[in-house]
Amino acid sequence: MDGNKAADATYVPAAKALFASMKVEGFQPYWPIPVGRDGEILDGAHRTACAIALGLEVLVQATANVSWAPAWGRSWFVENDMPPADLDRLEADYSRLIELQRNISVDAA
Repeated sequence: MDGNKAADATYVPAAKALFASMKVEGFQPYWPIPVGRDGEILDGAHRTACAIALGLEVLVQATANVSWAPAWGRSWFVENDMPPADLDRLEADYSRLIELQRNISVDAA
């Protein structure tokens, strides 16, 4: 469990507060989403989800760091009963983030 949250029950209120904040303030450009060499999000998954849901641009910053988290592949979500429609949306959003990161890498080159 995320060390910043005391229990699972705090995730929904925290997500709602983050969503409400981003709805008013947008995505803060001074706090981009760090992504590893392989394009994996290293931090900021909840901000990324809120930005996508709100139709905001997701700002990412490539870093040399490697992932600290286990792989959360499709099988994990299937095994934990994620509804197929939600899984399809998650995969589409992830694909958009990967494409965004590729575009940033090309622009920086």
